[in-house]
Amino acid sequence: MRRNRCCPALVLSALLSATSVEVRLHAGQAEPAGADGGPLRISASTVLVDVVVTDRSNRPVTDLVPEEFLLFEDGVPRAIDHAWLVHPGFGNEQPGREPSSTSTGWRLLEPTPVRVPRLLVFLLDYATLRVEHQESVRRALREFVDTRMAPNDLAAVFLVGRSFRMLQNFTDDRETLLDVLDVYDGSGSAYAGDQAFLTDLMSDARENVEVMSQVIDGLASSGPAAGPQVQLLVEQLMRQMKAAEAKEGQYLAQRSYSRELQGRSVVRAIEAIAMALRPMEGRKTMVLISEGFAVPAHIERDFYRAVQAANSARMAIYTIDGGGLRLREPSEQGPLFQISALRSGDRTKAYGGLSQFDLAREVGTDVAGDTLRYVAAATGGRYIHNTNDFLGALERVATDAGTHYLLAFRPSLETWDGRYHDLEVRVRRPGLEVRARPGYWSLPPGASVLTGEEYQRLMEPWPASSGRKNGGELKIGLQTAAFPREDGVFSVIVEVEAPSAQFRVQREGEAAAIECRVAGLVRNAAGDVVTSFRGPDRLAITGNAEAVPETVQWLGRLQLPPGEYVLEVLVEDGPADRWGRVARGLRLVEESGDWDVSDLILGFPAVDENARRSLPFRGEGFSVSPSALRVFRRDQPMAFFLQVVAPEGSGNGAQGNLEMRVSLVRGVDQVVVSRERLVFPAPEPTLSVARLLTLGGMSPGNYRLVVFLESETGETRTAVAGFVLE
Repeated sequence: MRRNRCCPALVLSALLSATSVEVRLHAGQAEPAGADGGPLRISASTVLVDVVVTDRSNRPVTDLVPEEFLLFEDGVPRAIDHAWLVHPGFGNEQPGREPSSTSTGWRLLEPTPVRVPRLLVFLLDYATLRVEHQESVRRALREFVDTRMAPNDLAAVFLVGRSFRMLQNFTDDRETLLDVLDVYDGSGSAYAGDQAFLTDLMSDARENVEVMSQVIDGLASSGPAAGPQVQLLVEQLMRQMKAAEAKEGQYLAQRSYSRELQGRSVVRAIEAIAMALRPMEGRKTMVLISEGFAVPAHIERDFYRAVQAANSARMAIYTIDGGGLRLREPSEQGPLFQISALRSGDRTKAYGGLSQFDLAREVGTDVAGDTLRYVAAATGGRYIHNTNDFLGALERVATDAGTHYLLAFRPSLETWDGRYHDLEVRVRRPGLEVRARPGYWSLPPGASVLTGEEYQRLMEPWPASSGRKNGGELKIGLQTAAFPREDGVFSVIVEVEAPSAQFRVQREGEAAAIECRVAGLVRNAAGDVVTSFRGPDRLAITGNAEAVPETVQWLGRLQLPPGEYVLEVLVEDGPADRWGRVARGLRLVEESGDWDVSDLILGFPAVDENARRSLPFRGEGFSVSPSALRVFRRDQPMAFFLQVVAPEGSGNGAQGNLEMRVSLVRGVDQVVVSRERLVFPAPEPTLSVARLLTLGGMSPGNYRLVVFLESETGETRTAVAGFVLE
């Protein structure tokens, strides 16, 4: 395998998150109390459903009793195990007073002092919202913050425009929120302007063709004498028709490109925020203000995954059409409404087959506004459109965010199947509107960042002949390295690598990108999923688009306590719908004594300054670029990295000299390639070691690199990693 010595692979160093944008949100919120007054403890298989009930005047209904609620899972009635009424800005119980309860577990909570704030997230979609509409939106938001927010409300502000960024983390400081709402972005107007310009060009070209056709028809009817002139005009007409076709093609290409940029930005923003909010307890409310975004076919999967992430985070999305009052709205009984109606068939076909957006394209309707309707309905929110009263719209959202019912039930299946299950909540009292998310994905809590399809593929039984190494069509490599920390937790480096020739490279001028997806999960010794992770969906290739590296890599980090685990990783080629799967066992054991050593990282030296800074495995003058495939050549140096760690409270007992012996082992043959003394850097608790090895005199084959360490007290540690020499 030929490799570039300076840049052997395209490496993305990330924390295996849902998006390349890292969002950290902080807010405190209490969950409903249990029967003993303490925090509720529910089983891992319990599903929580937030339910908003309003009357015909959009006023919250707060006097419902348990017998008035009906809950259906896949059309089958289910018993409600627990239920609570959550009031705006109030806690879960008042000290010294027992909340009322019934045998069903229902807890009717009366208004009490402030303890549970409303969590409001404002997402301003300036990628679609034109400048002339932004001021109206900002004016309404400022008035809402200044006069409508309760003292204990917590609000965060995000913006999607030329980039996705957090303007303000959760805060109850009104002045701070008012300051950040002054920002504007001209992306929406730029996209609209480009479309208008190209539309005019295309219209002019078509008009010229029509005029020329009429002239030719008139001359042709005048007789044979006009023949030469007609022929010249026909040739001119043909040139104009080609020009019109070119303008139309340019228009369609620009429209497609603009819609993809707009849609992808909003979808990834929703997912990033949902993932950041998931650890927070309680219901969250996102207010998405947009003029609507389209979902091209190749990002539909991302769109549905973002909706799933919102539901997993218990985040209801309220969408407000920032374009205001429309002169012409599609009929709610037309094809657009029928397509957007959340039917079971649409949702279950989210990852294959004919989706609602495919149907929209068939009938020729623009789905930009329809996505706002879908997102709201799919997460238990509300779609507010065709109005210039943005303040009134925000007040409706705030009312729903404050008062709601929380229902808990146990699903019918005893095991998680990774599939979508319909939910329906009704009330027996007539004349009320009930809003709740229409379903849930049957995923264990630890697999929340995965899609249902990814979870099912990762949980498929391994063929007996596979040896639990690889499965699927794609060839992928997996390298893990456990680094013990002072607090007893292990930091596990995860590196996934795959030959780039397996993926389709998309080129746009001088830039290029590879669209592929990586996701994984970790199971403990009992087979339970303890955590999951995912990488980016699109890897950009900077510089010359033709210089595509031989491999693509994903680099991430997991935090795991001591124990035995199985790490399983799935890589998918989106455009081609091909996938590969690989598994590796992890045994994380705390060593007795005053020090410990990490696993080995094998790879290539990265001497480029940018690469050196981006990689965490640094040596003297170089950094180690990991290689999960672990295939090396004799004419290239191999690099390795490890850490020596002194446990917290040990008093840095490993201080002093350590003897390190590095050996290459093939079969029963062993060659010691280096011996040296290492000085533990007191009072630092860790010692990082990075070295280069030359392999020129070695024969091709399978090898093990063995690093043996011995302290002055006689304690020994060993790190081993296998590799292939070509």
